[in-house]
Amino acid sequence: MPILTVEQVKLRLKIDTDDEDSDLQLLIDAALSTFEEVNNRKLFELGVEIPENVANGIHASPSIVQGALSLIGYWHENPEATGNLEKLPKSTTWAWSRHRFINVG
Repeated sequence: MPILTVEQVKLRLKIDTDDEDSDLQLLIDAALSTFEEVNNRKLFELGVEIPENVANGIHASPSIVQGALSLIGYWHENPEATGNLEKLPKSTTWAWSRHRFINVG
């Protein structure tokens, strides 16, 4: 099962049509990629074993998904902000900040 589906996003954003499905999938992909970039993490679906050689692997916890949903909602309402990592919503920053991976060594 994917970390986050178009149907979950549509429910969150109260979208009833399929007209935006491809755009929403792009936003999902961008949000999850943003999590990985900002936190130096590699996301894995719940229930999927994280390979031993992936030290920065993490399962997509509810707080990670919530942060992604907040970011997707923000981008959906403010399309000009897409790609601007300087202006993540506070709810996303808060949900994701404790998952940051710092490579020591």
